[in-house]
Amino acid sequence: MVRKHYKMKCDTEKMSIYEECNKKFIKKKGGRDFMLQNEICFDPRIGDMEQLGTNPRTLTTTLAERGLNVKDFGAKGDGVTDDSEAFEQALAIGVPLFVPFGEYIITKTLFPKNSIIGVGLPRIFRINNDGTFNGRLFWLKSYQGNNIQISGLHLKSDWNGTNTEREHGHAITLGGCQNVTIENCVIDGFYGDGICIARGGDTHQGTPYYSENIKVINNKIRNCYRGCVTLISVDKVYIEKNSLSKNIAYQAIIACESNTSLVERISNVFIENNQATGPDNFCRMYQANGAASTRYKNIHLLKNNVKARRLFAATGSTIGIGNISDIYIQDNHFEVHEKAELPTHFCDIYNHCKENVYIINNVSNGGGLIVRDINHVQIANNSIVNANITNFRCNYMNFEGNEIKNGGSYTSDGAFQNFGAANIQGPFIINNKFVNCTRGIGLKNHKINYAVFRDNHFDCSEIAIDLGLTSAVTDSNIHLYNNNFVNTPTKIRNNQRLKYITENLSQTVARKPFTFSNTTPSSGSWHRGEIVFNVNPSALGHIGWVCIESGSPGKWRGFGLIAE
Repeated sequence: MVRKHYKMKCDTEKMSIYEECNKKFIKKKGGRDFMLQNEICFDPRIGDMEQLGTNPRTLTTTLAERGLNVKDFGAKGDGVTDDSEAFEQALAIGVPLFVPFGEYIITKTLFPKNSIIGVGLPRIFRINNDGTFNGRLFWLKSYQGNNIQISGLHLKSDWNGTNTEREHGHAITLGGCQNVTIENCVIDGFYGDGICIARGGDTHQGTPYYSENIKVINNKIRNCYRGCVTLISVDKVYIEKNSLSKNIAYQAIIACESNTSLVERISNVFIENNQATGPDNFCRMYQANGAASTRYKNIHLLKNNVKARRLFAATGSTIGIGNISDIYIQDNHFEVHEKAELPTHFCDIYNHCKENVYIINNVSNGGGLIVRDINHVQIANNSIVNANITNFRCNYMNFEGNEIKNGGSYTSDGAFQNFGAANIQGPFIINNKFVNCTRGIGLKNHKINYAVFRDNHFDCSEIAIDLGLTSAVTDSNIHLYNNNFVNTPTKIRNNQRLKYITENLSQTVARKPFTFSNTTPSSGSWHRGEIVFNVNPSALGHIGWVCIESGSPGKWRGFGLIAE
């Protein structure tokens, strides 16, 4: 028998796949050519060459790495054929599914178990999107594996844009899932939410109790009936770099809607660098239905550019008192939408927020702030135009470094209005500019244990500071000094009703911002009116200390006695 020897030719075109991996070379030996590698070769089209040579993989492993093409299951993508069955068969295998460019007609809800990746932004058109649970497009249930993605798809429905009887025909639903990324998609006109993220179960009442580690990145979501994104029960959600728009004022662009069960939560939410427009609220929290625990916690709105009714709202009687805490609103730009219903505000936060609200370095054109019954509020370095700031009974509010333009009209009590009937500490209004305002600061109808108005600039056509008209403020301990008044006919009104008032200093003194310690200062130069907050407060102790006489370290007294 004559043994035939086959020689491997080094065709450059055929060898390109190997050249993409790592350096290769051909070595002559015994008249035969051999392919040798100096490093392990891997390519997604063929897999791990070393593994293939020694331990061949199963078909399941190969499919899990490479995924499937929905057209291999008979999908046409011609905009006419119902491709629902092809998608169902492909998705049932549970490996990544690739969807080539085309238009795919879907008439039933699909239940992915793994990634769905579009190639060329294919359009998936949901017929019979009737606003019911059965009218949804993609519903991912209780996925608890490694990272998967829904990406590169254009999702569209046949909702006519006017029916409003139902609201559950979402484009993408995640129920009790973790480690899911939705990115680079277009979601357009669904009779519900663009994306709904909730707990498990067929009606979001089952387990797991919340979805976790969900990313919604770089999508365009528009003209959905309820919200572009709705959060029902979540932990660690990242909504970033999306373009979000609505034309119906219902719910919110981003709605946070925890239900009645105590096991649900909305925590660690980061909403950042989004562009949003619509007559609705941008981000609204509501419907905790009086649950006894803190349900909304650690919510961040950062660097968003928004044109809406409100940037952030925690309103409505159905939210339990004290169910929200730790809200961070920073570096956002806000304008009032031309079709927004009144009232319009930059932020509107009721007593549902227990404590710790930080509103810092934002720009608002036409939308003011309302905060009510909250402990520890910091509003700093914001620019507010054509609007007012209203404080209802907030304890320990620090209002510092802000610029308010064209506020405090004659129909209001001031560009900064302080209302309520509670015995509160603060506000501390320091180093702000009231520019071209009718009235600056207005206090009304309550006693203040301790407040400081310091280093502010007032350019007001009527009144700079109105200290209140009723006997309720006769025992207030308010310190005013080093404020600057320009073109202001009445600097301070009703000061005769105050028990304590410190005269304005004639000289300008550079003062420290608020600092924190567990005791009064023992060194350094301090000026009268500077404040140190107590980092270890306790019953019958003080909120902090105030310097009553300048020096090194000066004389200090406690303020804000804490009840037993």
